[in-house]
Amino acid sequence: MKYEDEITVMVCDDREELINKLILRGFKKIDDYMVYDRYMVYKDVVVNDSENDKEILKILSKCVLIRSIDDSKHYITYKYKEYDDEGNITKQGKCKCEIENPLDGVEIVKCLGYDRELIRIVDHIVIYEKDGLELAIEYVNDKYLFIEVEANQKYDTIDKMKNALELVGIEYDKSNYFQKKALMIFKDKYSSKI
Repeated sequence: MKYEDEITVMVCDDREELINKLILRGFKKIDDYMVYDRYMVYKDVVVNDSENDKEILKILSKCVLIRSIDDSKHYITYKYKEYDDEGNITKQGKCKCEIENPLDGVEIVKCLGYDRELIRIVDHIVIYEKDGLELAIEYVNDKYLFIEVEANQKYDTIDKMKNALELVGIEYDKSNYFQKKALMIFKDKYSSKI
């Protein structure tokens, strides 16, 4: 499993305002793609009416993803995350295996007992870069706007990533550097049921 550090923050601006601010600050667009994730849950997992964030994260941690990138590359993916008492991610990693197509992936995991799709995430990702700092602008399910910063050689700690993002001078929620997209989408889907 490959372990990695990253931060993810909720952006206060709308997508167009954010992109205009980044361009004005000298950032250049270096990539643009779509990610489609199906969170498949094991048959014994029960979603009930007593779910708090910790319980939801525990359910999500047991999911296997069927991931497609631009409908051209497809993977079975497992994401591993550890959390502290405040819900901050302390360790994370992922393991993936390329597959021919997403429907075959769904069939494989169903055979292993992951028989239900819990949530689906559609993530439009545009990456902007300046001086080694890459900002992944993520527009999730046509509703939420995030910036994700992954560690690299120059920004190799959580604090360096936070400081670099702060220096960009854009508005974002500074109370949580570990936003959980899947948790938010889960709550959107099941809030009337739990």
